[in-house]
Amino acid sequence: MAENYLKTLIHLSENIYECSEKIDVQPSELWNDDFFKKDWFKQTNNNNKYITQSPGWYWIGCNVSFEELQKTEVSFNETLPKSGCKIKALSKANYKTFGEQYLCKLDDFESRIIYNGHQGNILTRIRQHFTLNNENTGALGLKYYPMSGKNWTIRYFGKPHIKRLPKGLQSDVGSIISKQSGRIAIENAWRAKNGWPILCKA
Repeated sequence: MAENYLKTLIHLSENIYECSEKIDVQPSELWNDDFFKKDWFKQTNNNNKYITQSPGWYWIGCNVSFEELQKTEVSFNETLPKSGCKIKALSKANYKTFGEQYLCKLDDFESRIIYNGHQGNILTRIRQHFTLNNENTGALGLKYYPMSGKNWTIRYFGKPHIKRLPKGLQSDVGSIISKQSGRIAIENAWRAKNGWPILCKA
């Protein structure tokens, strides 16, 4: 019974990922404080309504190698807030723990998911991973690192995306998405299938 339950969660997580919205973030010379703000999402994505104030899941991807991440230092003259991710140390620790076999692989577009998560408001949470504007919870703090020259992808799935799912799954996901325990289950089922994102702690 446990095996069938796990397969069901993985099946749900894969369908959720396939029906998620995707934003491609083009390389820039420098990120600024307006990056990832609400206006940026409106300009970049016509389906901004799918993310605002919605609980759900998100995935952050980048065309970066494991070796690069293990050498990534905070930008010169920047001080990483306490809630920021120490990318170099964490990627080294996860690489040592999992090895390449159990970490997320590169996809067909030479990008890999380096972080996935869930939140009651996914727009706010994605923005936190860039700006670190909330000291109460940890986040990547990407603007503190010299990584603006990379190709980034952001995927997210909120309540309005449920209608994209096969009809047989819509009711199940509808009851799961609003509950923290349900979102955690899907988050980890996706990792079990696809590998551990190298910048995730838990």
